[in-house]
Amino acid sequence: RQRNLDGAVQIDDFLIAGAHLENFRARLLWDVARVQLEAIQAGLEGAVLTGKLDVNLRGSRPNYRLTAKLRGMRWQSGKVDADSQLETFGTGMQLLTNATAEGTFSGAAIDLGTLPPLRSVAGVYSFSWWQSGPRLLLTGLNLRTEDETYTGRGATQDDGRLVILLTNGAREMRMSGTLAKLKVE
Repeated sequence: RQRNLDGAVQIDDFLIAGAHLENFRARLLWDVARVQLEAIQAGLEGAVLTGKLDVNLRGSRPNYRLTAKLRGMRWQSGKVDADSQLETFGTGMQLLTNATAEGTFSGAAIDLGTLPPLRSVAGVYSFSWWQSGPRLLLTGLNLRTEDETYTGRGATQDDGRLVILLTNGAREMRMSGTLAKLKVE
């Protein structure tokens, strides 16, 4: 209740939710019931993660807010950048089931198998956890191939599949699958 710390955190290999954060570094500020990890820097599977984590310890359960940028994440043979804000509260599994996130993403050279690699992809996302599992909503999607631009949106269905609908004005494109293995139909 009277904790007041200022220090540095350094962890060579930090395992969190199945992901290995390498060379994790941050400044720790702890003022009674408020904890901040500022200037977070870490490697994540070849990508660079930066950000800030605020933790409020007042009340019966902790509240968390992470503001982060991820640069150079490999996905579908290309690279993706994302700006995110994640909020959650509780402890243990509550952290996952209470999580919400929103942000923007952009990428290049994404290979979906049946099209030539996408020159670029960009959009806005929001994430939440419902009773049936995680829900992802994609809006403002913009995909560019060598000679066409598609716009659209996507969402997680009740069966857990992500379905994305796009159009270029003359043709429609539909993608479905898991986020890890998305395919053009």
